[in-house]
Parts: sequence; structure tokens; C-alpha cells
Amino acid sequence: MVSVHCNCADSRRAKGGEIYTTKGETVSDPVAANIAKRVQKQFPDLKWRAGPGGKPDREAGFYVLRTQEGLARAGVLLETMFISNPSEERLLSQPMVQFRFACAVASGLLCEQPAIS
Repeated sequence: MVSVHCNCADSRRAKGGEIYTTKGETVSDPVAANIAKRVQKQFPDLKWRAGPGGKPDREAGFYVLRTQEGLARAGVLLETMFISNPSEERLLSQPMVQFRFACAVASGLLCEQPAIS
């Protein structure tokens, strides 16, 4: 399960993308890393908001992720860019940028998919 969002902040200068999984090492972590890697490849100038220690994903207890815990499937939440940042908002409104995000997510899901027992 991949939940795709536009981020928002009080500051109009906030920028970048990030991806979240639940706390701890789960089946979601390699999937999130794959998606993050492909998003960064599609958007090399995008500031990537990495997790602690440079981990590609951040951990959070978002409801949409918590409902995936204990299931034999991955659950990740991707924040594409900040819609509250005027330049990123303009990018997000472009169909080609949306398509590139979709391709990055699909590629991240299909390539190097971990085996789920």
C-alpha cells in the first residue's frame, strides 16, 4: 500500500520530499527505500528529507500506516513536495511531474521487491 500526498507547512520555504513507514524494521522499509531511490533519480534537484542516520525513510505513527502493521504487505506514505511552497506547488500542478512521481513509485514497487513470506 502506497499513500501519496503533497506536504504542507506553515513556512512557505519548506521544501522537499520524504517517505514514511511505521516504527522499527518491517517489510515496508526496503519498499520505501526503493521508492525513495527512484524518486531521487527522477528528481535529482529535489531536497530529500531523510530519516535519522541518513536512512531514506522516516518513521511515524500515521493512521494510514498503523492499519498496515502486522499484515504481510508493505505500507508507505510518500510526501511528494510541499504544496505550501510556491515553486513546488507550480511543479506539482504539471502533469509531467505527476507522471514522473507515478513512474518512480511504480518502479520502486516493481524493482527489487523483497520476498514476503
